[in-house]
Amino acid sequence: MNLSPCGNSLPTGKRDRLLRLLQLPPAQAGFSLCYQPIWQASARCFSRCEALLRLHDPLLGTVSPEHFIPLAEQTDRIAALGQFALEEGCCLLAKLEEQAIPLTLHVNLSPLQLDRPKFLRMLEQILHHTGVRPERLELELTESVAAASVEQLACRMEQIRALGVSFSLDDFGSGYSSLRYLAVLPFSTIKLDKAFIHPLPHSPSYTSLVKNLIPTLHELGFTVIGEGVESMAQYSMLERLGCDYMQGFFLARPMPKNELHNFLKATHPLIL
Repeated sequence: MNLSPCGNSLPTGKRDRLLRLLQLPPAQAGFSLCYQPIWQASARCFSRCEALLRLHDPLLGTVSPEHFIPLAEQTDRIAALGQFALEEGCCLLAKLEEQAIPLTLHVNLSPLQLDRPKFLRMLEQILHHTGVRPERLELELTESVAAASVEQLACRMEQIRALGVSFSLDDFGSGYSSLRYLAVLPFSTIKLDKAFIHPLPHSPSYTSLVKNLIPTLHELGFTVIGEGVESMAQYSMLERLGCDYMQGFFLARPMPKNELHNFLKATHPLIL
């Protein structure tokens, strides 16, 4: 999920309302999570899911993350939103594990959260409180990590990986520093930006690019997810090219947690 810093582009009245909401506890302010399943090509089932933060307000209506995330970062409220997403997501994971529904949950994280000394302890407490196995949790960072010290970020990430939690690089290819990140940051999964996927299969240049990119990432030891899959043609092309996982509206749209359970049961061949 590529977020541009456009919180300041809101009209003054809406921006002031959003700033007031951000000072409230996230659930009270109208924040919630929805979940987009991620398809595993080899197993032919949905074995992962991305938690997506949403905000609905009676006055503002549905507010785009492109508006509230930059404001949350500017006003030092991003940590509260991140903790809310982790708590809600891990509670859902725990319930699914109790029902023997296998799932790895991806949760978006701001690099600003990793800079906080208390983040590691907070994550440990959430995992302990919910009983979620750490290997079921994957934290997503976007290429905005360029704003942070890469060396310091690598150290923080290694501390979290020691718990058993893994990392994904989101929106790969949408920025300018991705190749360096692959060399120095301990990511397990690379999510190809939808800009690579949308031209498939009609663009020979993009087809050639993705055809060579996927095996290169595999050779480097990464799992690959294709984002923004919106057609059977794109899905079929990625499957032929060896993409490990796929995510997009063609496969599954984001849904509230009360719909996710039945969706996973209906689509997973090993769940009775």
